[in-house]
Amino acid sequence: MGAPSPPMGSGLFPDNIFTRACYFKNVAYRNKFGQDFGPPQFLIKAFSDKPRCYLAEYYGDEDKLVGYSLQFGGPGGECVD
Repeated sequence: MGAPSPPMGSGLFPDNIFTRACYFKNVAYRNKFGQDFGPPQFLIKAFSDKPRCYLAEYYGDEDKLVGYSLQFGGPGGECVD
C-alpha cells in the first residue's frame, strides 16, 4: 500500500486508435457448430474502479480489420480516489 500502481498495457488510455493502447480484436462467441457471433450488446459493460489510472472501452463492430473490439490500459500512478 502507498506505492504507485504500474502502467497497464502500453500505459496509454483507450482512444480508438489501435496502434496505441492495448486491445482485443475480433472478439466473438463460437457455437458448437464452429460459427462465430459478435458479443450481444446487453452482455457488454466496460467498468473501471480506478478511472484516473486505468480504463477499458468496448467499441462494438468496428470494421473487417478489427471486428468486435475493445481497448484497455492506462498510466497507473497514484490511484487512490
